[in-house]
Parts: sequence; structure tokens; C-alpha cells
Amino acid sequence: MANKLSTILGSGGSGGGATSAFVDTTEMPLLDYHELRSSAFSGNEGGVSGWSQYASNFDRVGDLNKAGKNQFGVNFLSNNSTDTNKIYHTIVPFQVDDNGIISAGSGNTIENSSGTSVSTTFCGRGFNNSSSTPIGSGNIGANTAGFISYGRMHWNGSYYCMSWGGTIGMSNTVTVHDRTPNSDYTSSYPHPNEGIFGRSGGGTQTPYYHIVGYDGNSYNYWSGWYYNSGSHPSHWTQNQLATYSSTSGFHNFPQADDSNWDWAGYYKYYYTGDQYGFGTVSTGGNQSNQVNSMRSMWTGKRSGTHWNFLGWRMKQDLAIVYDWRNHEYYTWNPTSTNAMVEGYGSPKKVLMADRNDFNAAINGVSSWLTDNQGNYTMRQRKPWAEPTVNGTTSTNDEVIYDDRYGMAVRRIRYDSATSRLTSKIIYHRPVTRGNKFDVSTKGPYFENTQWARAGSSDNILVTVQYEDTPSKFIVRTYDATSMIDRILEAE
Repeated sequence: MANKLSTILGSGGSGGGATSAFVDTTEMPLLDYHELRSSAFSGNEGGVSGWSQYASNFDRVGDLNKAGKNQFGVNFLSNNSTDTNKIYHTIVPFQVDDNGIISAGSGNTIENSSGTSVSTTFCGRGFNNSSSTPIGSGNIGANTAGFISYGRMHWNGSYYCMSWGGTIGMSNTVTVHDRTPNSDYTSSYPHPNEGIFGRSGGGTQTPYYHIVGYDGNSYNYWSGWYYNSGSHPSHWTQNQLATYSSTSGFHNFPQADDSNWDWAGYYKYYYTGDQYGFGTVSTGGNQSNQVNSMRSMWTGKRSGTHWNFLGWRMKQDLAIVYDWRNHEYYTWNPTSTNAMVEGYGSPKKVLMADRNDFNAAINGVSSWLTDNQGNYTMRQRKPWAEPTVNGTTSTNDEVIYDDRYGMAVRRIRYDSATSRLTSKIIYHRPVTRGNKFDVSTKGPYFENTQWARAGSSDNILVTVQYEDTPSKFIVRTYDATSMIDRILEAE
């Protein structure tokens, strides 16, 4: 299958890809379509109450998050130098019923005091709990979803590292929403560089947020933050990582929307002398530098600043960090504060017989395997469902953007008995010259799009696509039965 990817992606004939087993060219019926726009527009035009008419552009687009089978929301950061000279954070909830019908909720917008300058800023999802009981040591309420933003921006005419946050429940409304200016960037409130405002815990353990950035001396710092009852995250503690350069960032191992596993992650920091260091944050929120140079971590690296790897969560006590250039990987128990299972400089290696299937996702499709720096494509990545375990084999079916407007599912498997890591594409819904004009009604268009599953049987695919000028979210729902069947049939 692997050698057919160039055909699948439409570089050949107009129909391209119908002969490959993992390509789905059947219709994925559109169930409903709805635009969400500011209150400047009427309800018939998609206007949402509570979405300030002055939040009329996307400065930073957040992430889709899920509070329950039928409840979702998305957030964004906006600035307005034309009318109000203010920055806005908006949360927009919406519902999808068991037939796929979309209902806009009541949005909520909060603003800064004055000023519209925004430096590096993260905007994305917070913790969520789609179950009917509290999680995160009781901190995260049943059927809730959070949204957060953090970065350096203006408050009352001066720069501050501001944190914003809020929560939706099941009533299609925003239940909590607030912000605070903190101070300008320091060791406690580091300036973000890359990555995300990430998470640890939130399953059985206490939820914490995490930022890896730099202080006024450009020294790298990790900063931990409290969940703060679903409002804006509030500072908890910090630790210096290195005394050199500002390049840094935190990343999570992606988890399924309905998973109640504790979150965990890893981070990058610039050490010294052209070296990127690697560290981990466990499910308990414990931060630890692990190795100060990529040359010490991976085999044959000529530069200590190569950052060519991805992270996968295979089960609660197993995560994998994979270097897609070297086909090397480490395993880690994220419930522990220990280093990787393998000694640094001695990673496990993908078998030669399995490497072609990994390479298939690189040839001509740059975003299928790419450097994890927190960009929008990487934020789209998450498992279709919580990874499964069968004996000694763990399986993670990860949904990814195919870099050409379509979507795919990459199956990652790890056998702990043989230490064998494999990967293959088990599903691909491409956008080709033959279907590009009707893809939005017969299957998802995946550029600038995030996704979730809805319905009593999780059989509805929900996509949220953003467009700007004027800003709007396009919500579509599809009957994903054919996709589910293909994934279940895959070997």
C-alpha cells in the first residue's frame, strides 16, 4: 500500500487512489451545516449572542473541546484597534444532537482594559470531562470543557503576560470566564516561545497547566499553573531549566476526547552551544530535565538542535517518543518521574522491515510526520478513540491532516514483548481533482479544521473550520459510519 501514496493524493489521474484498500471514496453524508459568527450578524446569518461584535477577527484561533456526547465549544483571541482599542477572548458553545443537527449556544466575550498589541500567545483547549462524574481529584466537574489562552499582550497600555480561561457545561452556555494581567514576563510568568499551554493530571490526579518559556534574561523556565476551578489558570510554581537562549516549548502526548487518563507531556529547552534539551512532565505534574542535547539522545545526530520527533500515548503507563528521521524511539512510563526506560543514547529502533510503512507517510506529505512545535496541524492530531490493549500489544489509531485538505488515520502499534513499533495508514479520505468541488458535502475538508465525535454511538463526525475577515466558524456534521467500519476492518 505504501508505494501508492502519490496516486492517492491526486498527483496522478483525476480520480486518484480508488485502488488502494485504505482509501475511502464512498460518500460520507453531510447531516447539517451551520456558521457561527459575531452578534453583529443576525441569527439567520449565524450571529451568536454573547459573541461581541467587536471581536471581529481571529488573532489566535483556539481548539475544539468536548463536554459530552452532544456538547462542544471553541475559543479564540481577537484584537480591535479600529473601534475599541481592546483585546477579546471569546468562547462559543454549540450542541449536536443524535441526528447531527447543530444548535448554536450563547457565547461569552471578555476583554482587556486597553491596548491591542499581542506578542507570542497560545490559545487552545483546557481540561475536559465528558463523563457524568467529577475527575481530576474532584477538581473537574462532570460534563465540562475548558478553554485557555496565555501570552504577552497589552493591559492598560503596558505589556503583561495575561492568562484567560473559561468553561462550558451541558446547557450550551459559558459557565465561567475570566482573565488576569499577572505581570510582564518573569520566571513565574515566562514568555512563551513555541509549543502549547499544556496539561498534566486531570484523570485521577490533580490537574495542572504547564508553560515552558523564558524570563527577562532569556533563561528557560518551566512554569506550573493551577486549574483554578475552570477559570483563568493561576500560577503555582516554577523551575529554571537552563541559562541560555529563549527557544523552548511544552507539548502533550495527545489523548482521545473521551479519555479520562491523566495527561502527561514533554518539553524542549535550549541548553547551550547549539543544543536542545529534552524534559518530561509526569501525570503527577513532576517536571524533570532528562538530557541536554539531541546528539546525546539520538544516534548519529550531527547537530544538537535537531528536534524531529513525535509523542504518542499508548496506554496510561506507556508513552513513546519517536524520531522520524532516525526511526528510533524511547518508551516512558508517564505515571513515574523516572527517565525513559532506555538509557539516553541507546534508543530502540524500528525494524528495517517496518520502516517503509513509516516512510510512506513522509514522501510528499510533509505534515504527516513533522517536528512537533505546536502548530495548528499538530494540534489536530489525536486518537480516534482511546488506545486499546490486546495482550502485550497497544494500538493507537491517530487522526491526522494529510497536508492536502483531506484526513487520514495512522495506526501506531507497540508490542512490549518484542519491543516492536509499527505504523501504517489504515484510512485516508483524500481531496482530489475528482471530488474537490463536493468534498464538503460528501466528506470532511480538513484544512483549518478540528474534529470530534458526537452522538449516542459516537457515529457522527463533527468538524469546525475557521475563516477570517469577517471571522466565523463553519460547523459541519457527517455520518461517519463508513469511516468507523473501515477502521474496524483494518488489520
